[in-house]
Amino acid sequence: MTTATIDTATEMYRDGKPVIEITAATGLTEHQIAAAVTLAEQPAGPNLDVVVKPKATPTGPAADSIEALLAWAEKHPAKGVRGQAGRIRESLAQLRTRRDGDQAVTAAEAEVRHLEEQLTAARTKLRQARAGTPTQAADYTGPWPADPTPQQLRAWAKQAGVPCNQHGSVTRTVADAYHQARTAATA
Repeated sequence: MTTATIDTATEMYRDGKPVIEITAATGLTEHQIAAAVTLAEQPAGPNLDVVVKPKATPTGPAADSIEALLAWAEKHPAKGVRGQAGRIRESLAQLRTRRDGDQAVTAAEAEVRHLEEQLTAARTKLRQARAGTPTQAADYTGPWPADPTPQQLRAWAKQAGVPCNQHGSVTRTVADAYHQARTAATA
């Protein structure tokens, strides 16, 4: 226990922080926090080697951690208080399960998005390989708009050497090649 750690724990305790938060921030146990608070409350004296015994139970907001309250409630003589503790533990377990499920869904959705992007790129390469079009735009120096007009696509295709009709609709293959080249150039 360093002096800085003791000072931090004492200050957090005086600010009304829960013991569990103080423990997480300082790495001290509940007993060490109690000892630090007790030590800080004692007047400075000539004997600094005094062993300080912690108070049996800290009081105030820091003593009201969820786990401590539930442990107290589970041992309470009143059946209603014990029942309430059981319901709270059950609710907490349900919340943890829900949180874990939400996190799993978020991770799976991110993975699906990533894999879909890879699949789209692979399909573009396959279409280009079948059509005999280049997969890279060599030295294109023009702008890279995200949603290019047909005229911009034709200008890019001409400079990049990608075959493109000069009238009518621009083919999907040309648009895909443009977007792939844009992604590579702006990455």
